[in-house]
Amino acid sequence: ISIFHGDPSVWWIGHIVRYLFRLRPMVLQDVVNAGKKMGFQNTIVGVHVRRTDKIDLEAAFHPLLEYMLHVGEYFDQLERTQSNIT
Repeated sequence: ISIFHGDPSVWWIGHIVRYLFRLRPMVLQDVVNAGKKMGFQNTIVGVHVRRTDKIDLEAAFHPLLEYMLHVGEYFDQLERTQSNIT
């Protein structure tokens, strides 16, 4: 693994966490059904924007545009593997 990844322990942890937090088929179906019920037709990205609860205590302020840059990068990556992303 060290040939393909600079920090193999991080690679292993990432795969274990992904496995542990995978959606079970019934839960996944519930999520899909809830999305249909709410009228979702396209790819949805949820962003947790921190504002006043953590500023100056644990985190720095980040403008909304900074969050949206990451959302844009996510959609750019998604378009590489899927078509008709809106």
